[in-house]
Amino acid sequence: MSIGPYAAVRAGGFDRAHELGAVPVAITFGERLLGLIGKRDRDALCLLIPRCASVHTWFMRSPIDILFLDRRDRVLAVTERARAWRSYSGPRGTCTVLELPPGRAKEMGVRAGDYVWYDAPSRRSRFRR
Repeated sequence: MSIGPYAAVRAGGFDRAHELGAVPVAITFGERLLGLIGKRDRDALCLLIPRCASVHTWFMRSPIDILFLDRRDRVLAVTERARAWRSYSGPRGTCTVLELPPGRAKEMGVRAGDYVWYDAPSRRSRFRR
């Protein structure tokens, strides 16, 4: 199963934003359920999941970093190197989750209060609340 549209994503503070490039967006139930399961390439471990407040890492081959975003795409919490076979929930107000390769959040210096900017062709119509 391939994952839906791609979004151009940047993350960080206004003075230190980092490009993540084209990140797949999980829109359908199947895309959201499977997520990054089976992905091996470190660079392929990126996924934007709108309308989502929690994720699981069941069947994952490696840890991932998780950014929990609010309605304004502000980072509410960062979970670094989330281990396999766990469930992770964002804090109150989480509306979107961005999954990243392990260590990527630290490399970019992303922390709570920073923003994630993304644009996808169907953003307004298909996955905004």
